[in-house]
Amino acid sequence: MRKPTNRLKHRLMFLFVVGLIWIIFVNVTGVIVADSVQSTAQATDMTPFYWLVSIVGGSIIATLVYVGWKKYRAEHKKQEKDHNS
Repeated sequence: MRKPTNRLKHRLMFLFVVGLIWIIFVNVTGVIVADSVQSTAQATDMTPFYWLVSIVGGSIIATLVYVGWKKYRAEHKKQEKDHNS
């Protein structure tokens, strides 16, 4: 069996992060819908908190993905440069 490449590892990590975000989003929206059925006032009180968590969490994840991508590209270029030298 072949060893996974770095590119494959990065794609799998990206899919894992996207899946995790999706699961969290579905659970949060499910909570909001359930709360709105029981108490509309209580659900609207928590809405800004969910927005805050989504924005901050999304920013952190986007930053980590960007930094990881830049590091991957730099290492890849360094390996090509070392290989060609």
